[in-house]
Amino acid sequence: MKKSKIFIMLLLLTTFLLSDERDVLRKARELYSQKKYDEALTEVEKGIKEFGETRILLSAKYAILMEMGKYESALETAIKKDNISEKKSPWNSLDVMKAYLKLRNYDKAIEWLEESINRGFISYSELQSKDYDSIRNNPKFKKALSLLMDKIGIGKPAKDFTVETISGKKFTLSEQKGKVILVQFWASWCPGCRAEMPNVKKCYEEFKDKGFDVIGISLDNNKEDMMKYLEGVGVKWEISFSGKGWDDDIVKLYGVNSIPSLWLVDRKGILRNFDIMGEDLRKAISELVSEK
Repeated sequence: MKKSKIFIMLLLLTTFLLSDERDVLRKARELYSQKKYDEALTEVEKGIKEFGETRILLSAKYAILMEMGKYESALETAIKKDNISEKKSPWNSLDVMKAYLKLRNYDKAIEWLEESINRGFISYSELQSKDYDSIRNNPKFKKALSLLMDKIGIGKPAKDFTVETISGKKFTLSEQKGKVILVQFWASWCPGCRAEMPNVKKCYEEFKDKGFDVIGISLDNNKEDMMKYLEGVGVKWEISFSGKGWDDDIVKLYGVNSIPSLWLVDRKGILRNFDIMGEDLRKAISELVSEK
């Protein structure tokens, strides 16, 4: 995950914070973006002194400490964040893993990666970054990757579902055999989803007459906001909206815990690609529509 993304995600959560705590995060984000890490850390520490060691403030502290190269302190912060969190998030354990990785404690890093996978981590592309080159050939890391791939279901029949789309149509994934289907988990409030949407739209326009289609699973809670966004972008494929957000039945079925999340199913109903975007997504679609 890119470093600036951490603060973007934190700021998305500020709706649930006191206004003064929001101000702390905004100031810290501004200083962080200016690479004034000492000042950003001081700002977050002030917030912690006033509001306590909240999960969001500890997340901000962790991000700053990692950027400063203070990995021991970052590790301590990540473990503390995990301990106070009611929900044992895979992202919390992944933060602990990254700190251990920087400290070159590879056995502990892989141990926490396995914990993250057990908690539901499925973002395979995250593990393809250069940050993991130091353990790429480690047998335990390879075993963890194999476990992850098996959990995602690459090479297996895609999990079937039926939804009613906002146009009133019924969509059943297993009935789409003969087509290449992109299952797109997204939301109008998600910056990453908005950034990827033009690419999905471009792929749809290029391959829709070659046996390619998209089914969008919206995690929006507000239908009006979603519809306004869809109209503005000009989305033409089918969209499902339950209004349940992260509690949507299909989101739970696929174990989605971050968005955008893109799952590419071939003409035989087999899940072939996951967690790819941009040009990689286009290339994968091109290859699959060429298959018979």
